Formats: sequence, structure tokens, C-alpha cells
Amino acid sequence: MPLIFRATLREFCTWAEGALMPLAVTIVKKGHLIGGLAEAIVDVVFDSSYPTGGEVLGPNECGLTQILSCEDTNCGIGDGGYRFKYLRSTGKLQAFIGAGSAVFAEVADTTNLSAITARLRVSG
Repeated sequence: MPLIFRATLREFCTWAEGALMPLAVTIVKKGHLIGGLAEAIVDVVFDSSYPTGGEVLGPNECGLTQILSCEDTNCGIGDGGYRFKYLRSTGKLQAFIGAGSAVFAEVADTTNLSAITARLRVSG
């Protein structure tokens, strides 16, 4: 019986090792932690069409072999007031924007975030 692969074009291309890279990741600093873990500070620039559910962020782009944690540093370097959350279950980085006093909602589908830079602390 043939194996059926179901994925969106974006997921397939990202899986195909760099055929499509919607996130531009720059490693700012990388170091080692105790227990054989590594940590990287990375700047992530989104593309011009944010997909609902987030963009795939792989450990290779961060200079790591795995991602165990990812923290938005909230340092305000070109983040435009957005906040970011990494979902280990999907391997995606989500963008959120304040919608009032302290309420954050995920950015709308197809939003242009190409001028936004997220600074993240990633370990794995």
C-alpha cells in the first residue's frame, strides 16, 4: 500500500531542507550550557505573509540539534510591540500583537511582518 503524505506546500518545502525558508534567522551569539546543552541568541525576521499557526523554526537555523526551549527576550529590537511564542509540538514560532490593555491575539493570516525582528533565546 502506498504511503500518503499530507502537508501544505509550505510545510513540505520547509521539510525539504531549505527549499523555502520563510524565516530569516541570524545567530547573534551561541554558547554551551551545563549538561551538554547549547544556547543561542537569534534574530528572526519574518516574511511578508504570516500564516495562521506560525512559521516553522527548526533547530538547524538556530545552530542547534534540537529546540527544548525558546524565549522571547522582549528586548524591543525592531519587534514593533509584537510578542513571540514557540510551540514545541508543531515546531512553529507564533507572533502575537496587543489588542488592548494586556490582551494579546495571534497576528492575522497573511499579515506582512517582514519589517519585524524577534530576538529569541533558544536552547537545546
